[in-house]
Amino acid sequence: MKRDGKPGRAWSKQPLPELEVQCFNGLDACRDAWESAGNPKAIQSALAHCTMDGGMPRWLASAVVRLLWNSRRYGRLLARHRSDLTDFDRYAAVLRFRKQGMTFEVAYQAAADVDSRRPVTPFAIEKSYKNVLRRLGAEPWRYAIHPSSSYPDDPPQQE
Repeated sequence: MKRDGKPGRAWSKQPLPELEVQCFNGLDACRDAWESAGNPKAIQSALAHCTMDGGMPRWLASAVVRLLWNSRRYGRLLARHRSDLTDFDRYAAVLRFRKQGMTFEVAYQAAADVDSRRPVTPFAIEKSYKNVLRRLGAEPWRYAIHPSSSYPDDPPQQE
């Protein structure tokens, strides 16, 4: 049955999204990332871990991921997570330039020039840098799992 109750292909028979295992090292890391920072990718990754370990059927895990993907809460959490990743990348770039002996003002400008995603001002870089500093103290797990770098002392390398 369709959603409207009429006969036909069920909406639930659409292709299921793929499960991704990011750089989470096991279910405990996924749980910590979800409970402390609300990282939505942690749920998706935890489901993938369960599926690989045989703890949950693949169809069930994929269906849960689809339900999560379609929810507003997941969308908001995912948007926040992506914003956190952008902030962290900018923070790491400032750290890298500071290690080269630049002042904060010059490092903000250099990081703004390197950011290739879209035009960005040094003020935006500074704001991202300060946001990460503030959040690292209050929510240390918020940046613990990052695709480019696990720790701010090891910033991602730019090509």
